[in-house]
Amino acid sequence: LVNCVTNFTMKTSANTMLTSIALPVLESIGGIFTLQYYQGVTELSCPKLEKINGTLIAKNLTKLHALAFPELKEISGDIDVAYTNSLTSFSMPKIEQCNQFSLNLNFSNPQVAFQSLNLQSLKSVNGDFKFTANTKNEMDVMEFPALERVSGTLNIQHYYGPTFSTPQLSECATIMIYYIPEVEKLDFTAIENLQTLTIGGCSKLTEVESRPSIVNLTIN
Repeated sequence: LVNCVTNFTMKTSANTMLTSIALPVLESIGGIFTLQYYQGVTELSCPKLEKINGTLIAKNLTKLHALAFPELKEISGDIDVAYTNSLTSFSMPKIEQCNQFSLNLNFSNPQVAFQSLNLQSLKSVNGDFKFTANTKNEMDVMEFPALERVSGTLNIQHYYGPTFSTPQLSECATIMIYYIPEVEKLDFTAIENLQTLTIGGCSKLTEVESRPSIVNLTIN
């Protein structure tokens, strides 16, 4: 399969028999890409997928170790990942923009430690950007080197590494930072019109930098 003209959907109630999904030559999906409730899948391979003209939904893949789309450059909808209890890494190194981004690893029974998030080319998010993890998170660095715009809320929760960086972020109305207890410095000076900044549970934080004006500021 090289091209799926509209939606690509694999969704079940609770399939544990299927262990691998391989789409080795798939290049484009013309609609929504859905993978859900395959609770035996440990491997997913989409090495040539370049375009999704819709939303990516990957949920309830409870044994999947890595979610990687090495050639994905274009997605017109959301990126929505949740209930992936065994996920150790998420990688989309070539994606430049999406509508909304949500990576939810905050489940009550994580099986492994999440270690790597690669969105090195991401420049623009038209809505919210949300990352929420759990106590098994072992990422050393969280950085988005190309990110320039988040039109909605930048929401980061439960990151336990020492470094958080968004050096190019110049447009973002709302930032919510919760429970990043090892980070010592937050720098938002590149953001021109920051409306709301909320920081909570950051026990080693010693320095916060921003532009001269913020409409709403909460530090807990």
